[in-house]
Amino acid sequence: MKKLTLTVMSMCYLFSFAQPNNPYHKTGIEFIQSLKLINEDINRGKINDFSQETIDNYQNKLPLHTKIEANLAAEIVKVGQTNRFEPTAAIRNSTFSSGAKEILSTMLESQLTLDDANFLKYLHELTNTVLRSPISSNEREAILRFIAIQFHLTQHPDLQERRGTCEVETPFGTLKFSKKECRKYYAYEGFVKGYQYCGFLCGLGGALVGTLVGSSS
Repeated sequence: MKKLTLTVMSMCYLFSFAQPNNPYHKTGIEFIQSLKLINEDINRGKINDFSQETIDNYQNKLPLHTKIEANLAAEIVKVGQTNRFEPTAAIRNSTFSSGAKEILSTMLESQLTLDDANFLKYLHELTNTVLRSPISSNEREAILRFIAIQFHLTQHPDLQERRGTCEVETPFGTLKFSKKECRKYYAYEGFVKGYQYCGFLCGLGGALVGTLVGSSS
């Protein structure tokens, strides 16, 4: 019984704090650090827009290495302000290969149907699947980094929670979520739009902007 208890505790620790099978796990940690830094500056009134000057300034000091330009940020912000997100369509209409689209679509559906604890376990299994997947190395790296982002976003539900809701178009119909959930789903759109723009660095930047806008009032 003692051995079983220790095993369960070890598994809980594994899924709560780390994703050791993901070679890009650090991306998720840096994503949360960057999100907190930007949120703090927004609350202090230091950020009023996503101009190129503002973007360049933060890209030089954020822990997360990203790339994004003002026109891409503006596109993501514009959709975010509608409070109606379409991650399923964004994935379907993206330039990702069919194999990568299937991975992202399945990941989204699992996030919609699983509770947080089981979703974290699912991401651990999905990482192994992606590592063995025949998709291109560029797509594999991008998706593994995005898995790391969602892994850590799921563990930080308290980040900058605001009042309000959003609507998300899903394979199960249009669903309504609180703002803390909205950011996770708009991160998909930001990531996909960014990746199409200039690869995984813009994908990370797009996911960051999408998360910020998705949780804003």
